[in-house]
Amino acid sequence: MIVGDNNVGKTSFLEALLFDKDLKNWLTNLYAGLYYRGARIDDGEMGNLDSYFHDRNIKKIECKVKDGAGEAQNLRLEVLLSSGLSKTELDQLIVKNIGKNPFKYSAIQYRNDKKTDIQFIPVAGSGAVYVPYLANNNVFGFDLIKYYSENIQRRKSLKDELIQNLSALIPNLENIEISGSSEGDTFLLTLKDEEDARIINQYGEGTIKLLRVLLEVYICREKRIMIDEFGSGIHYSRLGRFYELILDSCEKNSVQFFATTHSKECIEAFVVAIKGLHLESKARILRLADTMSGVRMYTYTFEQFESALAADSEIR
Repeated sequence: MIVGDNNVGKTSFLEALLFDKDLKNWLTNLYAGLYYRGARIDDGEMGNLDSYFHDRNIKKIECKVKDGAGEAQNLRLEVLLSSGLSKTELDQLIVKNIGKNPFKYSAIQYRNDKKTDIQFIPVAGSGAVYVPYLANNNVFGFDLIKYYSENIQRRKSLKDELIQNLSALIPNLENIEISGSSEGDTFLLTLKDEEDARIINQYGEGTIKLLRVLLEVYICREKRIMIDEFGSGIHYSRLGRFYELILDSCEKNSVQFFATTHSKECIEAFVVAIKGLHLESKARILRLADTMSGVRMYTYTFEQFESALAADSEIR
């Protein structure tokens, strides 16, 4: 759990975890981060991308990564106009993207100062690729229909598990199916004690958010998931159960969970869920703070932040 004041960098921390050594995946995730912040990469105009890379003179992103053997590599990503590429580089890109028009922006990746890859940066709508990041305004969307049909619908054990988890917020839930209508597909819910089925949109934000997070945890199996403002929209009395369901699903699917929050109630619910699931050794709270020497991160083990809460110390 990542906590800290406004504008200290909590969301940026989650966005940094979208890094991928594969350039194409890195660009997809980078674009998603900008998209959630309201930036649009427009192939016809310079658009908002310049305000992130050119107007601020941030023309490159640099990082150091270590592989499983501990070997460090320096990676550098440079963003530029495709018109700035050499003819050879542009021809290579067009061949790799046969059938597609060249995009206005491109990115070059360097590994230990050696150029290793070049890719076009796609514009909005050029291809939908899953990104393991949930912004705080992610609730219902037709992407959920796709996630359910591809990952859950035909697997009885996962479907039963999903129904059981949703029953924490929808008592007597018996079945969940996809229902098409003139207004678009949605989820149709059957309750044990009711004749007529309901659509998921009849329920509140908390129920739909739980459905989204559970579905996305299944997609992120053996990877990581990042959630901004986790727990918002959930009534305080249900937070503990909400966390328990999500963290239990992460544990079963080997998903590493990262989330931000401002709420002390969310932190307290996090503690309760961790203890209930006996995950104390795997839990941490990371607090970002703006200090005289810049933004610093302080790591609390479970025992440390449980003690801090018991002493009513401020760790947000």
